[in-house]
Amino acid sequence: MKDVILNNWIKHEAVENMQTHIKADSPNIGIMELYGENVFITNKPKGFYAMSLLVTEGEINFIIKDEKTVITAPAYIEFVFITEINEIKTTSDFKGVLTYIDDIFFKKTTENIRFTLSKVIYYYSKKPFVLLRQEEKKRILKYIDFLSDSINQKGNIFSVDINKNILQALLYEVWNVILHTFKCKGNNVGYIEDDIIGSFMYLVNTYCREHHMVKWYAEQLFVSPDALSAKLRKTYGKNANKIIDETLAAEAKICLSDEHYSIQDVAEILNFSDQASFSRFFKRNTGLSPSEFKKKNSV
Repeated sequence: MKDVILNNWIKHEAVENMQTHIKADSPNIGIMELYGENVFITNKPKGFYAMSLLVTEGEINFIIKDEKTVITAPAYIEFVFITEINEIKTTSDFKGVLTYIDDIFFKKTTENIRFTLSKVIYYYSKKPFVLLRQEEKKRILKYIDFLSDSINQKGNIFSVDINKNILQALLYEVWNVILHTFKCKGNNVGYIEDDIIGSFMYLVNTYCREHHMVKWYAEQLFVSPDALSAKLRKTYGKNANKIIDETLAAEAKICLSDEHYSIQDVAEILNFSDQASFSRFFKRNTGLSPSEFKKKNSV
Protein backbone atom coordinates (compact mmCIF):
# COMPACT_ATOMS: atom_id res chain seq x y z
CA MET A 1 0.00 0.00 0.00
CA LYS A 2 2.85 2.40 0.72
CA ASP A 3 3.76 2.65 -2.98
CA VAL A 4 0.24 3.83 -3.86
CA ILE A 5 0.36 6.48 -1.13
CA LEU A 6 3.86 7.63 -2.10
CA ASN A 7 2.97 7.83 -5.79
CA ASN A 8 -0.43 9.47 -5.47
CA TRP A 9 -0.32 11.56 -2.29
CA ILE A 10 3.28 12.49 -1.54
CA LYS A 11 5.49 14.76 -3.64
CA HIS A 12 8.49 13.06 -5.22
CA GLU A 13 10.67 15.89 -3.89
CA ALA A 14 9.51 15.13 -0.36
CA VAL A 15 10.53 11.49 -0.76
CA GLU A 16 13.91 12.47 -2.21
CA ASN A 17 14.45 14.98 0.62
CA MET A 18 13.72 12.25 3.19
CA GLN A 19 10.59 13.97 4.48
CA THR A 20 8.88 10.59 4.78
CA HIS A 21 9.52 7.56 6.96
CA ILE A 22 7.58 4.28 6.76
CA LYS A 23 6.96 3.16 10.34
CA ALA A 24 4.98 0.09 9.32
CA ASP A 25 3.36 -1.38 6.23
CA SER A 26 1.21 -4.40 5.42
CA PRO A 27 -1.29 -5.35 2.69
CA ASN A 28 -4.20 -3.83 4.65
CA ILE A 29 -2.74 -1.09 6.85
CA GLY A 30 0.32 1.14 7.08
CA ILE A 31 1.75 4.07 9.02
CA MET A 32 3.98 6.82 7.62
CA GLU A 33 5.71 9.75 9.35
CA LEU A 34 5.83 13.04 7.43
CA TYR A 35 8.01 16.10 7.99
CA GLY A 36 8.48 19.62 6.71
CA GLU A 37 7.15 21.96 4.09
CA ASN A 38 4.67 20.96 1.38
CA VAL A 39 4.89 17.19 1.69
CA PHE A 40 1.64 16.43 -0.11
CA ILE A 41 0.78 16.66 -3.79
CA THR A 42 -0.90 20.05 -3.98
CA ASN A 43 -3.98 19.47 -6.07
CA LYS A 44 -6.49 16.71 -5.51
CA PRO A 45 -4.37 13.61 -4.86
CA LYS A 46 -5.54 10.37 -6.46
CA GLY A 47 -6.43 7.11 -4.82
CA PHE A 48 -8.50 7.91 -1.76
CA TYR A 49 -8.19 5.33 0.96
CA ALA A 50 -9.36 5.27 4.55
CA MET A 51 -6.66 7.70 5.67
CA SER A 52 -6.13 9.82 8.74
CA LEU A 53 -3.45 12.31 9.72
CA LEU A 54 -2.34 13.09 13.24
CA VAL A 55 -0.74 16.55 13.08
CA THR A 56 1.77 16.63 15.94
CA GLU A 57 3.64 19.86 15.12
CA GLY A 58 3.34 22.84 12.78
CA GLU A 59 0.46 23.59 10.46
CA ILE A 60 -1.40 22.19 7.46
CA ASN A 61 -3.89 24.02 5.25
CA PHE A 62 -6.04 23.00 2.30
CA ILE A 63 -9.19 23.86 0.39
CA ILE A 64 -12.38 21.76 0.70
CA LYS A 65 -15.30 22.78 -1.51
CA ASP A 66 -13.79 26.22 -2.17
CA GLU A 67 -13.30 26.89 1.55
CA LYS A 68 -9.77 27.29 2.92
CA THR A 69 -9.05 25.45 6.15
CA VAL A 70 -6.01 26.07 8.35
CA ILE A 71 -5.22 23.52 11.06
CA THR A 72 -2.58 23.99 13.74
CA ALA A 73 -1.12 21.12 15.75
CA PRO A 74 -2.12 19.12 17.61
CA ALA A 75 -5.03 17.94 15.50
CA TYR A 76 -6.54 14.86 13.86
CA ILE A 77 -7.85 14.82 10.26
CA GLU A 78 -9.99 12.06 8.69
CA PHE A 79 -9.31 12.01 4.95
CA VAL A 80 -11.82 9.16 4.59
CA PHE A 81 -14.65 11.71 4.67
CA ILE A 82 -13.08 14.14 2.19
CA THR A 83 -14.16 13.65 -1.43
CA GLU A 84 -12.59 16.82 -2.81
CA ILE A 85 -9.42 18.48 -1.56
CA ASN A 86 -7.02 20.94 -3.18
CA GLU A 87 -3.96 23.08 -2.44
CA ILE A 88 -2.65 20.99 0.46
CA LYS A 89 0.25 22.81 2.07
CA THR A 90 2.32 22.16 5.17
CA THR A 91 4.68 24.49 7.01
CA SER A 92 8.41 23.95 7.48
CA ASP A 93 7.90 22.89 11.10
CA PHE A 94 5.15 20.41 10.20
CA LYS A 95 5.25 16.89 11.62
CA GLY A 96 2.51 14.34 11.18
CA VAL A 97 1.67 10.64 11.24
CA LEU A 98 -0.38 9.32 8.31
CA THR A 99 -2.35 6.09 8.78
CA TYR A 100 -3.66 4.47 5.59
CA ILE A 101 -6.03 1.52 5.57
CA ASP A 102 -7.52 -0.79 2.95
CA ASP A 103 -11.16 0.16 2.43
CA ILE A 104 -12.63 -3.28 3.22
CA PHE A 105 -10.42 -3.72 6.29
CA PHE A 106 -11.48 -0.26 7.47
CA LYS A 107 -15.19 -1.02 7.05
CA LYS A 108 -14.84 -4.31 8.91
CA THR A 109 -13.02 -2.58 11.75
CA THR A 110 -15.45 0.31 12.02
CA GLU A 111 -18.74 -1.53 11.54
CA ASN A 112 -19.97 -0.98 15.10
CA ILE A 113 -18.71 2.60 15.17
CA ARG A 114 -20.41 3.47 11.88
CA PHE A 115 -23.75 2.03 12.95
CA THR A 116 -23.66 3.65 16.38
CA LEU A 117 -22.35 7.07 15.39
CA SER A 118 -23.58 7.57 11.83
CA LYS A 119 -25.68 10.64 12.74
CA VAL A 120 -22.69 12.37 14.30
CA ILE A 121 -20.47 11.21 11.43
CA TYR A 122 -22.68 13.11 8.99
CA TYR A 123 -21.98 16.42 10.76
CA TYR A 124 -18.32 15.62 11.38
CA SER A 125 -17.84 14.77 7.69
CA LYS A 126 -18.60 18.39 6.75
CA LYS A 127 -15.37 19.44 8.50
CA PRO A 128 -13.62 16.17 9.33
CA PHE A 129 -10.96 17.32 11.76
CA VAL A 130 -10.71 17.93 15.46
CA LEU A 131 -8.24 19.96 17.50
CA LEU A 132 -6.58 18.07 20.31
CA ARG A 133 -5.21 18.81 23.74
CA GLN A 134 -1.63 17.70 24.36
CA GLU A 135 -2.70 14.79 26.55
CA GLU A 136 -5.12 13.61 23.84
CA LYS A 137 -2.36 13.76 21.25
CA LYS A 138 -0.10 11.68 23.50
CA ARG A 139 -2.77 9.01 24.01
CA ILE A 140 -3.45 8.74 20.28
CA LEU A 141 0.28 8.51 19.57
CA LYS A 142 0.58 5.63 22.02
CA TYR A 143 -2.09 3.70 20.12
CA ILE A 144 -0.39 4.46 16.80
CA ASP A 145 2.97 3.27 18.15
CA PHE A 146 1.33 0.13 19.50
CA LEU A 147 -0.32 -0.50 16.13
CA SER A 148 2.98 0.09 14.34
CA ASP A 149 4.75 -2.46 16.54
CA SER A 150 1.99 -4.98 15.89
CA ILE A 151 2.15 -4.50 12.10
CA ASN A 152 5.92 -4.99 12.17
CA GLN A 153 5.66 -8.20 14.16
CA LYS A 154 6.19 -10.99 11.66
CA GLY A 155 4.96 -14.56 11.88
CA ASN A 156 2.00 -14.05 14.21
CA ILE A 157 -0.88 -16.07 12.78
CA PHE A 158 -3.37 -13.75 14.54
CA SER A 159 -1.81 -10.54 13.21
CA VAL A 160 -4.84 -9.45 11.14
CA ASP A 161 -7.19 -9.75 14.12
CA ILE A 162 -4.69 -8.10 16.47
CA ASN A 163 -4.20 -5.17 14.11
CA LYS A 164 -7.95 -4.84 13.69
CA ASN A 165 -8.49 -4.70 17.46
CA ILE A 166 -5.74 -2.15 18.04
CA LEU A 167 -7.03 0.00 15.18
CA GLN A 168 -10.51 -0.18 16.63
CA ALA A 169 -9.20 0.95 20.02
CA LEU A 170 -7.38 3.84 18.33
CA LEU A 171 -10.55 4.91 16.55
CA TYR A 172 -12.60 4.70 19.74
CA GLU A 173 -10.06 6.99 21.39
CA VAL A 174 -10.35 9.47 18.52
CA TRP A 175 -14.13 9.35 18.45
CA ASN A 176 -14.28 9.87 22.19
CA VAL A 177 -12.55 13.21 21.57
CA ILE A 178 -14.88 14.01 18.65
CA LEU A 179 -18.02 13.28 20.65
CA HIS A 180 -16.82 15.43 23.54
CA THR A 181 -16.08 18.20 21.04
CA PHE A 182 -19.60 18.00 19.62
CA LYS A 183 -21.09 18.02 23.11
CA CYS A 184 -19.15 21.17 23.98
CA LYS A 185 -20.39 22.83 20.78
CA GLY A 186 -23.99 22.03 21.67
CA ASN A 187 -24.54 19.52 18.87
CA ASN A 188 -26.67 17.22 21.00
CA VAL A 189 -28.62 14.20 19.84
CA GLY A 190 -31.90 16.08 19.74
CA TYR A 191 -30.45 18.54 17.24
CA ILE A 192 -29.11 15.73 15.10
CA GLU A 193 -32.41 13.85 15.09
CA ASP A 194 -34.19 16.90 13.70
CA ASP A 195 -32.08 16.83 10.56
CA ILE A 196 -33.48 14.74 7.71
CA ILE A 197 -30.15 14.08 6.02
CA GLY A 198 -28.39 13.12 9.25
CA SER A 199 -31.28 10.83 10.20
CA PHE A 200 -31.31 9.25 6.74
CA MET A 201 -27.58 8.51 6.92
CA TYR A 202 -28.11 6.92 10.32
CA LEU A 203 -30.99 4.79 9.03
CA VAL A 204 -29.24 3.65 5.86
CA ASN A 205 -26.08 2.66 7.73
CA THR A 206 -28.13 0.81 10.35
CA TYR A 207 -30.84 -0.84 8.26
CA CYS A 208 -29.55 -1.16 4.69
CA ARG A 209 -29.21 -4.92 5.09
CA GLU A 210 -32.91 -5.24 5.87
CA HIS A 211 -34.39 -2.42 3.79
CA HIS A 212 -33.32 -1.72 0.20
CA MET A 213 -36.09 0.62 -0.95
CA VAL A 214 -36.20 4.42 -0.70
CA LYS A 215 -39.88 4.32 0.26
CA TRP A 216 -39.14 2.70 3.63
CA TYR A 217 -36.61 5.39 4.61
CA ALA A 218 -38.89 8.18 3.45
CA GLU A 219 -41.71 6.79 5.58
CA GLN A 220 -39.51 6.74 8.69
CA LEU A 221 -38.64 10.40 8.07
CA PHE A 222 -42.19 11.50 7.16
CA VAL A 223 -41.15 12.88 3.78
CA SER A 224 -41.81 11.79 0.21
CA PRO A 225 -39.14 9.78 -1.63
CA ASP A 226 -38.76 12.64 -4.13
CA ALA A 227 -38.25 15.23 -1.37
CA LEU A 228 -35.69 13.00 0.36
CA SER A 229 -33.73 12.47 -2.86
CA ALA A 230 -33.82 16.19 -3.63
CA LYS A 231 -32.21 17.02 -0.27
CA LEU A 232 -29.56 14.34 -0.77
CA ARG A 233 -28.73 15.47 -4.31
CA LYS A 234 -28.21 19.00 -3.02
CA THR A 235 -25.75 17.77 -0.38
CA TYR A 236 -24.09 14.72 -1.96
CA GLY A 237 -24.93 14.97 -5.65
CA LYS A 238 -26.66 11.57 -5.38
CA ASN A 239 -30.24 10.47 -4.87
CA ALA A 240 -31.42 8.25 -2.03
CA ASN A 241 -31.47 5.08 -4.11
CA LYS A 242 -27.82 5.56 -5.14
CA ILE A 243 -26.69 6.06 -1.53
CA ILE A 244 -28.62 2.99 -0.38
CA ASP A 245 -27.09 0.89 -3.16
CA GLU A 246 -23.56 2.11 -2.40
CA THR A 247 -23.96 1.42 1.30
CA LEU A 248 -25.44 -2.02 0.66
CA ALA A 249 -22.66 -2.84 -1.83
CA ALA A 250 -20.08 -1.88 0.82
CA GLU A 251 -21.77 -4.25 3.29
CA ALA A 252 -21.75 -6.97 0.64
CA LYS A 253 -18.00 -6.53 0.16
CA ILE A 254 -17.43 -6.96 3.88
CA CYS A 255 -19.45 -10.17 3.96
CA LEU A 256 -17.95 -11.61 0.77
CA SER A 257 -14.42 -11.04 2.02
CA ASP A 258 -15.15 -13.41 4.91
CA GLU A 259 -14.17 -16.92 3.86
CA HIS A 260 -16.79 -18.41 6.20
CA TYR A 261 -19.68 -17.00 4.13
CA SER A 262 -20.78 -18.46 0.83
CA ILE A 263 -22.41 -16.25 -1.80
CA GLN A 264 -25.76 -17.75 -0.83
CA ASP A 265 -25.06 -16.89 2.83
CA VAL A 266 -24.35 -13.28 1.90
CA ALA A 267 -27.51 -13.06 -0.19
CA GLU A 268 -29.52 -14.23 2.84
CA ILE A 269 -27.69 -11.94 5.28
CA LEU A 270 -28.47 -8.96 3.07
CA ASN A 271 -32.09 -10.04 2.58
CA PHE A 272 -32.09 -10.61 -1.16
CA SER A 273 -34.80 -12.90 -2.49
CA ASP A 274 -32.25 -15.27 -3.99
CA GLN A 275 -28.57 -15.56 -4.96
CA ALA A 276 -29.25 -14.56 -8.57
CA SER A 277 -30.81 -11.21 -7.65
CA PHE A 278 -27.96 -10.48 -5.25
CA SER A 279 -25.40 -11.34 -7.95
CA ARG A 280 -27.07 -8.99 -10.42
CA PHE A 281 -27.13 -6.20 -7.83
CA PHE A 282 -23.46 -6.69 -6.93
CA LYS A 283 -22.29 -6.85 -10.55
CA ARG A 284 -24.24 -3.70 -11.39
CA ASN A 285 -22.74 -1.73 -8.49
CA THR A 286 -19.15 -2.99 -8.45
CA GLY A 287 -18.41 -4.27 -11.95
CA LEU A 288 -17.52 -7.71 -10.56
CA SER A 289 -19.55 -10.82 -9.91
CA PRO A 290 -19.63 -11.98 -6.26
CA SER A 291 -17.48 -15.00 -7.12
CA GLU A 292 -14.87 -12.81 -8.86
CA PHE A 293 -14.77 -10.44 -5.89
CA LYS A 294 -14.64 -13.27 -3.35
CA LYS A 295 -11.78 -14.98 -5.16
CA LYS A 296 -9.81 -11.71 -5.25
CA ASN A 297 -10.47 -10.50 -1.71
CA SER A 298 -11.10 -13.45 0.60
CA VAL A 299 -8.86 -13.40 3.71
